[in-house]
Amino acid sequence: MPAIIGLKNSSMQITRCNFKGDTTNDAETAGIVVQGGDIHITQCQMAHHNSGAIMLDLQPQNFCLIEDNNIVSCQTAGIYCQGESSTPRIKGNKIMFCKCSAIKTYLGVRAEIVSNEITINDVGIEVVNNASKLVDNTIEKCHENGIIIIGDNPDIRSKPLLYKNRIISCGFNGVICTGS
Repeated sequence: MPAIIGLKNSSMQITRCNFKGDTTNDAETAGIVVQGGDIHITQCQMAHHNSGAIMLDLQPQNFCLIEDNNIVSCQTAGIYCQGESSTPRIKGNKIMFCKCSAIKTYLGVRAEIVSNEITINDVGIEVVNNASKLVDNTIEKCHENGIIIIGDNPDIRSKPLLYKNRIISCGFNGVICTGS
């Protein structure tokens, strides 16, 4: 169960809210789920969501700004975004202790992932078949890889831009590219 769901043509601004999942019963909770709406999430606290803190399925015309949030101890993803040609901006977030990718973008997303602090997660940032821009992020002590770039779909080129990211003490690799 998500705490908040934004459906098609909705518009929300969520500021300074706290979202806590159900860790007692190991429930499949999510913080915020958006399907085709506009969203601005800022200065929120999100913790213990087994189905992810922020899950986005966007259209190209949707406005999306995720900034200055603290995300702790999630599974599936801290922030997950899909939607071909969508352009979410993910800026200044602190994401820690997730048993998954802190940020994951999927199939044709053109995200701007800027100045995030990502610490002690399984994976820092995962880019799957898209051209997201990763700029000035700090990724520390990930159990596996700092950044994974996956290009396994011949119809959608995976060619992200990486610039001025700091990757420190990850378990396997700093940056790894896989796929065809």
